[in-house]
Amino acid sequence: NLQKTDLQTKLICNQQSLQIIIVHYPFQIEIIPQQFEQPKILINSRRSLWYEAYEEKGSNCGVLNTSISGINEADSWKNQLFGPSAVGLDVTFVGTNNLYGLPERATNLKLKATKKGIGACCRQNSQILSEPYRLFNLDVNEYEIDHTMGLYGSVPFAITQNKFGSAAAAWINAADTFVDIEYI
Repeated sequence: NLQKTDLQTKLICNQQSLQIIIVHYPFQIEIIPQQFEQPKILINSRRSLWYEAYEEKGSNCGVLNTSISGINEADSWKNQLFGPSAVGLDVTFVGTNNLYGLPERATNLKLKATKKGIGACCRQNSQILSEPYRLFNLDVNEYEIDHTMGLYGSVPFAITQNKFGSAAAAWINAADTFVDIEYI
């Protein structure tokens, strides 16, 4: 069942008891299980959708942040044929303080925050990691314990649960990806 207006498009999947609302401007996607009145997953609710197109080689517009561990001058966009390109998006899991996934790391199953949030869970557990989780394929022989660095491959999948159910997100993108986690 599809309902479309100038402001939004609503898809109702009766067999899965699910509503997907796509707000046209500002772009946002809400995923709402039928048994709830509020969304379970919000996509782009913080307006972080970012798309960076290729630039002409030699342009001074792109800058690579080499302060993040694992990036060196050889990776510089100046050495790439079309310069930098990027895509970014925010995903919010509503009503939960637990996030699991992004496997192949030497750390706890529950993912730690990489940004300081404002919720009660952040006051109870003040440990905030200094770097985002980085997803790219590699094979590490020696590694640090309790760190965001990957060990072997990257699995861009995160799942959460609370007393009302579970929700998950998969980020299918072949490029080097950084994931910041904030519990609010």
